Amino acid sequence: MFVGLTTQPAQFAPITVVRREVEISGSYIYRAGEFGQTIHLMSTGQINVLPLIGLTADLARAQDVYEQLLAGKAVKGLITM
Repeated sequence: MFVGLTTQPAQFAPITVVRREVEISGSYIYRAGEFGQTIHLMSTGQINVLPLIGLTADLARAQDVYEQLLAGKAVKGLITM
């Protein structure tokens, strides 16, 4: 499973995908400039994202948060440092 983006090309053997019957899907959910616009809206209080965060944990519990997200127990997690 790939989660997130990487700066390097993802490499895999197509034969492994076929033999293991792996499904690959992707999505593109934003356009250039939207991150800056979102940060602005958040910083000025025009949108509140806190209700979206279902899990909060420190860095030592990051793996647990990740596993809970994969299990569908929350939509967003926040890792604090």
